[in-house]
This record gives sequence, C-alpha cells and structure tokens, in this order.
Amino acid sequence: MTGADKLLSQLKHNFLHGHMAPFGEDGLQISRTGRGAVSQGSIFEIKTRNAFDFNTWTTKKVIDTSVLIPKLYFCQVSTLMAGFHTRGTFKDIDKMDMRPATEQWEANNAENLGRLASLLYRLVDIAKASQTSLELCRSDMGPLEIRHVTGEVCDEIPASLRSWWLGEDSPPMQESNNSDDVPAVGQADYGDGHESDEYDHCSYSDHAAGDKGNDSDDSWIDFTAC
Repeated sequence: MTGADKLLSQLKHNFLHGHMAPFGEDGLQISRTGRGAVSQGSIFEIKTRNAFDFNTWTTKKVIDTSVLIPKLYFCQVSTLMAGFHTRGTFKDIDKMDMRPATEQWEANNAENLGRLASLLYRLVDIAKASQTSLELCRSDMGPLEIRHVTGEVCDEIPASLRSWWLGEDSPPMQESNNSDDVPAVGQADYGDGHESDEYDHCSYSDHAAGDKGNDSDDSWIDFTAC
C-alpha cells in the first residue's frame, strides 16, 4: 500500500467514524521525526475543489488536469489526489494515476525539454567556471543575462531575522515601553530613507558574464528577486 492509499484509507475512516486525534491538555503537539528519504512513489499532489458549480447551479466533480501536468512532470509526481467538498465537507476523494498524461506531455514537448536541458547544462558549466557568485536575470522579454555579484554576497533576509527564525536569538524588535515605537515583524525603519548598513556593501556588475556590457540607464537595478 502506497502513501497515497494509506492517506485515502485514513480519510475515509475518519469521515465514517467521526474520529479525530485528540490535541491533549496542552494543545496540539508536534513531533519532529524522520526515517530517511521519502520514496518518490509516496509523494502525491493534493487538489481540492467545490463539488457545486455556482455558475451552472449543478454538481460538477471535475478538475482540469491539463494545467497540472507540467508541474507533475517536473516534480516527478505520478499520483493526484482530488477532493471535492460540499460546504466544506469532503465526501468524494479521487486517486488519479497521472503517469500516462505526463508521459504524453513529455513526448509532445520533447524539443523544448531538450533545449531546456541544454540551457541548464550550460548554466552549470558557467557557474563552475566562475570565481564569483552569479545571478540569472531577465527583464521583461529581454535576453537571459548572467551577472557577476561584486563585493560580499547579500543574504536574502537580515541576519537578525534569520537568527530569530532559527531560534538563536530573540525577535528582532526594539526594546521600548511604548508599543507604538515597536515595529511589527516584517516592518523596517530606514530612518533617513537609506537602506541599512547591512546591505550597503551589495553591488552588482552591469556586465553580463560572457556578453557585452549593458549601457542602459537601468543597469544598476538590484535583480536579487529575479
């Protein structure tokens, strides 16, 4: 029995018998466990839909799988669990084998997939040969650019916030007796309008690796989020 079969069996049992695991006196208890890598056959995609179609005022238990096939292919997930609910209550859960659909999609897109594979191999070779960190950027429908990151590499989030998430430090909030002076998590106070010193050293070369320089006025833009 696969992981999807076990989940489906448990969901049916809970629905028929109205059984839910108790939270206990101290609320929900979370245990961190693990037994090594999860087999690919135990991984499945879950999608939920309303069984009632408000456009036609009829019951319609159908899910459009065409938009899901590319995602399932790249994730190498062959099982789709589709649940249909009525006013929030799930009574119908379908287990769908998506292997024939993903194999057909692969055959139909063989040329594009080959080009993608060649591009990825090329990017890996460039990254291995580079002596600095790189960023892959693209503006609108322009060409794909590989940019060298100059100076020290910026972290995605401030060090104080990272330490807090890892449980190494207290929340990154200023000490104050006035609650109005304490910024909420996710807010930032930049004072005079400049970024914090933590990010002042970050800069990006305005030349693409292996390409001609970009002389446009927007070549300074930070493409960190690309």
